[in-house]
Amino acid sequence: PPECRVVHLGFAGRRVLLLPTYVGAPRPAVAMDPHRPATVEAALSPVACRYYVHSSLCSTPEGRPECDAIERRLTLVPIARASFADVRTRETFVHDSDWVETWIARVEGVQDEGGRR
Repeated sequence: PPECRVVHLGFAGRRVLLLPTYVGAPRPAVAMDPHRPATVEAALSPVACRYYVHSSLCSTPEGRPECDAIERRLTLVPIARASFADVRTRETFVHDSDWVETWIARVEGVQDEGGRR
């Protein structure tokens, strides 16, 4: 829905990921940068509706720990998922497994950094 915020890891190491949330009705999107905690807190701040995208960036050596840390704070209800074979055609973008998992989930709850909801 247009009132929902879409959040995702936007930066990991030297990698950057932009999601095309401009397709269809405009909606607020927040790319989280773990090295700028304010972006994570802005993404997870209260809003009427929020979705989380586990992107291909989460299947990289730099991104997986960052995604894991974010996902531990969230109560997620999966909406859709897909897996893609890593074709390993580019040495500059390495995934950490043979399969790249991507999924989107509705965020039902958020814990603060201390583990409180």
